[in-house]
Amino acid sequence: MPQDIVVPRRRRGRPPRTEALTFIDQCIGARIQLYRRSQRLTQAALGEGLGVTFQQIQKYENGRSRVTVSTLYQIADLLNVPIMLFFTDLPDAGAPNPLSDPDTMTALRHFQPLPKPVKKQMVALMKVLRATENAG
Repeated sequence: MPQDIVVPRRRRGRPPRTEALTFIDQCIGARIQLYRRSQRLTQAALGEGLGVTFQQIQKYENGRSRVTVSTLYQIADLLNVPIMLFFTDLPDAGAPNPLSDPDTMTALRHFQPLPKPVKKQMVALMKVLRATENAG
């Protein structure tokens, strides 16, 4: 006869945070910042669209405050990006932050407004350039 599984009740308040969760929160926050900056939106403007303060946006971007899925959905909608961009290809813990590279930010500003067919061609070109660089 199987024993009943007892799940301990969690206390009210802040959920427990582990290193893995904090890392994920920081990755999601960095991407929020990346896509917000690529749209040239201020934290205040994004906060206004969400109905929160710019300080709350800062907390999201720094990974100090966890973003709920519904809020992330709203952010993706306001920034006009697919929500899956926040989750795909999460970097390793030791990977450099792409936001610290000014060339990356410049490229994103030029890339974002391009029509989708042109974006696809640009990505294909970048893949060829990278393959050529890796081969030589």
